[in-house]
Amino acid sequence: MKIPRIGFILAALLWLPAGCGGAKPKEEKQVKKIAQVQPQVTETAADIFDSGLQFFKVEMKKGKPDFSNAETKFRKALELDPDLIEARYNLALISLLSGKCASAEKQFRIILTRRPDHRASKLNLAKALMCQGKDESAKRIYSEMVAKDPSDTMVLNNLVTIALKDKNIPEAMRGIRAILAKDHKNAGAYAALSAVYYLKGNYSMAKLVAINALKSDKNNTDLQNNLALALLKLGEVNPALRHFEKAIQIDDRNVDAHLNLGTILLEYRNYKSALSNLEKAVALKPSDQDAKLLYAIALRGNRDFNKAKKVYEGILKKDPRNYYALFDLGVMYSDFLNNPKKALDYFNRYISAKGGNVAKNDPVNDYKTKLEMMLEK
Repeated sequence: MKIPRIGFILAALLWLPAGCGGAKPKEEKQVKKIAQVQPQVTETAADIFDSGLQFFKVEMKKGKPDFSNAETKFRKALELDPDLIEARYNLALISLLSGKCASAEKQFRIILTRRPDHRASKLNLAKALMCQGKDESAKRIYSEMVAKDPSDTMVLNNLVTIALKDKNIPEAMRGIRAILAKDHKNAGAYAALSAVYYLKGNYSMAKLVAINALKSDKNNTDLQNNLALALLKLGEVNPALRHFEKAIQIDDRNVDAHLNLGTILLEYRNYKSALSNLEKAVALKPSDQDAKLLYAIALRGNRDFNKAKKVYEGILKKDPRNYYALFDLGVMYSDFLNNPKKALDYFNRYISAKGGNVAKNDPVNDYKTKLEMMLEK
């Protein structure tokens, strides 16, 4: 389940530029042609912000948005008016969308010191915290919001999302019941209920809940995604693919659907289509290391080894003991790049990252044996 989308873009302020005219000429007997004095228009912070907002809206419609123009405008607007909350909010939002979650957190906190009841900033601060793995801090924000307004089903849904992430089914069910008591048609609650059945291994019920809920809200991407996951578990691969594709058709920025579809396509060795979906998932959520791992595998499958290596190295720079990346690099150097020495180095690092001991049936053992024999020759 994904956090329900909120309205990210605040309405632009509309300022009317002040007009000015030329000085009144002295009256003369002979009529002279008066030169037109052009009024000097000075852009206000609100004008610049509005221009940046237009750039932002255009980029949001693109598969690979470039927010640089919008960011420049918002920063210039803030220089002219440091109290223009809308500019700071959209700068924070760009950071969040670009995966710069710590920067986004800082900006949202600044806004909340000045406007403590700024709802959108609270919601996105929680999202920035979750992006950094600070789920408990996000949970505190949501809990405080619910304490003030127990009928806020959006925030209740976000609390359920955290419970599902922690696989805390009893807490998730309490939240789902609370939501449905206030809104018996809430699609987010039914998407969460479908996810609960999925976690419990009851894939038929997960499928049934999603199908029934989609009758009322066929454009709910979480329901489409959850139905596809349940169908996969039930062995209905083609229908599952269609529902992942439907979720993407509804919302091309749905990270879960791109990631899930890309993963299935990898399993079927359709590397070209997998690459397209996983590249999109990484662009939408740059902080997702699992998505990057799958993306690197897709690059390797498309024989783009240099780019795959850069992605793996980026993962290891952030987490030097990421044994998935270490193992995959070993495979790439062994099976694709014919570099046994480099491959063996990565496999040894993989074993070290796993505490020095691996299971007897771990494929790394066969790789090591084969590579050591090659190097001894």
